[in-house]
Amino acid sequence: MLGQPLLHQLDDAERGVHNGRVKSGRLVVCKQCGSPWCRCPQGGCHCRPLNLQPNSLPLGRFTFKLQNLHTLDHSEKHLLGEVVKFVGGRLIGLQELLGMIEVEMTDAPEKLASALSCAGFPATLQKELVMREAKGGAIAAIQVEGMTCSACVATVENALRGVKGVTDASVNLLMKRAEVTHQGVPVESLLDAIDCVGFDAELLEAREESPRRQQEKLIVGSFSVDGMTCASCVGAVERAITAVQGVESADVSLTAHRAEVRFRAPAQAADIVSAVEDIGFEAEFRNEVQVSAERSDRPSELCVALRGGASESELRKAASVVHGVQGIVMQKTEQHARILYNPSKVGARVLLRELQGVCEYNQHVADDPSLHMLTKLRSRFFLSLAPTVLIVLLAEDFWPDAWDNTVDGIPFAFLYLILLSGFVQFWCGHVFHSSALSALQHGATTMNTLVSLSTTMSFLYGAAGGLYDAAFSSISFDMHMAAMFCETSSVLISVLLGGRLLEILAKTRTTSAVKQISAKRPEYARLLEEPGDTETNVRYDLLQIGDLLRVLPGDVVPVDGEVLTDCIAFCDESLLTGESVPVKKVKGSQVVGGSAVVQTGFVMKASSAGNSTTLARILQLVEDAQTRRPTVQRTVDLLASYFTPLVLTISLATFVVWLLLTTSGAVDVGTSGITFAITRAVSVLVIACPCSFGLATPTAVMVATGVAAQHGCLVKDAVVWEKVGRLTQAVLDKTGTLTKGEPEVVAVALLPGGANRPSQTTTCLPTTGSASASWPSDATQAAASATRAVKQTDCLGIQVDKTEMVAVVGWLLRAVEANSEHPLAKALLRWAESTSTGPAAAARAAAHVPGQGVSCHIDPLGTVRCQSLAAWQEPDAQQWQWAEKQQEDGCVVVVLQVEDRAVALLAIRDEVQEAAAEVVMGLQSRGLEVWMCTGDQPRTAHAVARRVGIHKDRVLAACLPDAKSKLVQDLSQTEEVLMVGDGLNDAAALAGASIGVAIGAGAHVSVESAHVVLMGSRLSDLPIFLDLAAATMRTIYRNFVWALGFNLLGLPLAAGCGEAFGISLPPVACGAAMACSSVLVVSSSLLLGLCHRVPRGQKP
Repeated sequence: MLGQPLLHQLDDAERGVHNGRVKSGRLVVCKQCGSPWCRCPQGGCHCRPLNLQPNSLPLGRFTFKLQNLHTLDHSEKHLLGEVVKFVGGRLIGLQELLGMIEVEMTDAPEKLASALSCAGFPATLQKELVMREAKGGAIAAIQVEGMTCSACVATVENALRGVKGVTDASVNLLMKRAEVTHQGVPVESLLDAIDCVGFDAELLEAREESPRRQQEKLIVGSFSVDGMTCASCVGAVERAITAVQGVESADVSLTAHRAEVRFRAPAQAADIVSAVEDIGFEAEFRNEVQVSAERSDRPSELCVALRGGASESELRKAASVVHGVQGIVMQKTEQHARILYNPSKVGARVLLRELQGVCEYNQHVADDPSLHMLTKLRSRFFLSLAPTVLIVLLAEDFWPDAWDNTVDGIPFAFLYLILLSGFVQFWCGHVFHSSALSALQHGATTMNTLVSLSTTMSFLYGAAGGLYDAAFSSISFDMHMAAMFCETSSVLISVLLGGRLLEILAKTRTTSAVKQISAKRPEYARLLEEPGDTETNVRYDLLQIGDLLRVLPGDVVPVDGEVLTDCIAFCDESLLTGESVPVKKVKGSQVVGGSAVVQTGFVMKASSAGNSTTLARILQLVEDAQTRRPTVQRTVDLLASYFTPLVLTISLATFVVWLLLTTSGAVDVGTSGITFAITRAVSVLVIACPCSFGLATPTAVMVATGVAAQHGCLVKDAVVWEKVGRLTQAVLDKTGTLTKGEPEVVAVALLPGGANRPSQTTTCLPTTGSASASWPSDATQAAASATRAVKQTDCLGIQVDKTEMVAVVGWLLRAVEANSEHPLAKALLRWAESTSTGPAAAARAAAHVPGQGVSCHIDPLGTVRCQSLAAWQEPDAQQWQWAEKQQEDGCVVVVLQVEDRAVALLAIRDEVQEAAAEVVMGLQSRGLEVWMCTGDQPRTAHAVARRVGIHKDRVLAACLPDAKSKLVQDLSQTEEVLMVGDGLNDAAALAGASIGVAIGAGAHVSVESAHVVLMGSRLSDLPIFLDLAAATMRTIYRNFVWALGFNLLGLPLAAGCGEAFGISLPPVACGAAMACSSVLVVSSSLLLGLCHRVPRGQKP
């Protein structure tokens, strides 16, 4: 048979497939030539396997011309599809008469042409239906002469890929052409590489990568960073990251121990990790997302442990052939790894099955950097307590005999004291010294620099002074004074470790909201192979899209999905809406992962898994918002970068001044001048606290973001918090914002256009008195099935059977509004389905004009339109009067037309939200001018504006989406604008506003244009967000005042400015004060969460 593989030449151990199915990414290959579809004669064949590894990103659609396509039988067509699949493509269509196939490719189409030819299907690339983009860098097209088979292709490709700087190479055997993507490689190097393997090469074309592809290659990577303690650390990490070539920006969060980095090639995640570790911090790559025009979820993670003697390279090799795997991240244990994958392309259990030879599932344990540092500090702190207590007892002369016994004039007590304080100083305090040393090696100074310098200086001075006294019997510096300095260094280390421990404990509470959201995910789910089968408990991170899951009352829905059981269940979706009101679920309803089943269990089908679930996206938005910093924090971080050098300067100046004053006799301090000067200098170093500056903003932002998320409000950018106080204008949409977003048809007017017989060329409409006499049969059936009593219908200039005619109107609406997502369209569909239950009309050529309406074509009637009243050209006086009356009552009126004849008017009313007037009044009391901008008719808009308290001069009606955006742009030129809309039709306006708030987004948490997403549909959540924003900024400023006041007061006292008044701060007291300052700042931020616990469902 055509293209049949030579299976007889393979041993069972060498077979990678049976019955034509791919196993482990390879098909059965010819033992002689290595091709899976070889038709070469046996003997003399020198072909080698094609390098056909599928890519995961579709490049485009292509058409190929095949000879004798129409003569292929079923098995040969099946083989053709297998060839396409193996090369990473998808067969879309066959045009047998034309001899053409259409393929969607995830790799270079030339590879498919080579594979098809090798399999016995000579193919020629005809055209690209979707243009491909280069993979990065410059592109060189080279003519290659002398190639005769697939082995030649492989040889040329391998030669090109061996050139340093080449990122991809694709060779077309039939076209004798090589396309090389590279990063600044000289063309001569490419030509030489081909010449070296025995082929002639000539440059055809050289060009740069397209700007669009460059934009798509922007990567946003997430990294955990451990060891940061203050704003200076943040600055040092940011400078190290941004110094890496290819990094565009970096946002480092002190409280979240996380860095979000935007970078392009040649920068890689490993380079960024190395840059951070080089300055003394611990870093680990978490995941990355490629930025493109479309939204991308973070890759899902599967934690695995390597089997037996398997190595990292074996794991990477095995994973490289699995479609959907995006990367491997090895853990520090070397035997554990995280596999990053796309759950829409490969399931977790399928992935484990494919990699079972090299790894096995390893239960995921969240790696919290703050917990890692907490463990380290706790062990060092408790380890330092016992020796510190002994040091204090020895230094305070609790055992006088220990000072009497000496060795070469050195008391035993002092030797013990040096050994114990040295242990505390250099072992327990290693966390300070190692970080400070690494920072200094790269020209950076941090809080750890001050701690390390002050304690080391105190210890060394005490030890050196004591030994000097023992050797020379110094009068000005005795052994007990030396012991005091050693005691000071040890007590400082213990106090600072304890303070740092309390600080981290307090900071971990700022992430409690995120942990509560994450806790919504159940540990296990009940998996069914088929409905009715035995249940199997499966861990959450092993769930796959398409799984059948049983959920019982009291359970938490594991992932997003669709209800399959014919039942009436209720779920608590407070995760989305912030309100614990049970939501009814029936067969076909969508359920959200993290919601609790209140009543009646069901079987569901998973529609998402891993990081593609709604809950995962919420966590992603909250974590991203906590990482990003407002402008005020960037200013503070800049100032903090100068704080440590300034303190070092002040400390040095303090030492010099006191040394000069005491040695000259100008000031009598009652002790050695150099001793007093060192004591004051150490005190200055110890009391200075850049940590309080660095924690002032991020702790408040983290708490506020978490509290907002608990109330169903997702803040996507920390800059939003400080912008709220500058708002002067508020633009509100009407439908779904000021109103409930649940419009209903409240009145219908039947018009003469539905009763007059048209010309024969446009088919027939019903004659007077009988709708069933002339409408198509399916409409007649719909009319016959109408069961609803029509009480809100008027006949304007027409006498017909209302029930039948209303059913006909519903039959038309079901067709024309079928594909529209507009809230008014959904209201019309609900009404139509209640009045017309027969089969819907067959519609085609559906079209949508934003802000005007929709249309479609129904045979044999012609074009059917449902449009706004403003687009209707020929209303008579009676019809216009009816429409105006409905508009004055707050209704939106639409007209249904067949061709140019109006069939009916429909009045739709969306009730105003109960809290709308109160919210508008609250905005006005804040000093904001409130606007209403809507696409509805003016009369309807003004009716709603009167009810909620918006002045008529600030109502814009009949606005298309671009008009809303234009209003926001005009106001933004001189004002700060708040835009509140539904996040869909108002996308441009939301993006252009200072703060864009998408309200009623529900599960649509991926609204990219909004800065804030209100998960519920309550306008009353808006004041909660605004109050929280105001309180957040007050907390930030209060924290700054405390941090600034502490340092302004503490530094002079530590430097000895209070000596004249008898006020003196010893180094130990300074250290305790410094530790307390950071804890107080964090505690101040935590109060923000305690003061804004609004009960669920309670209005602000």
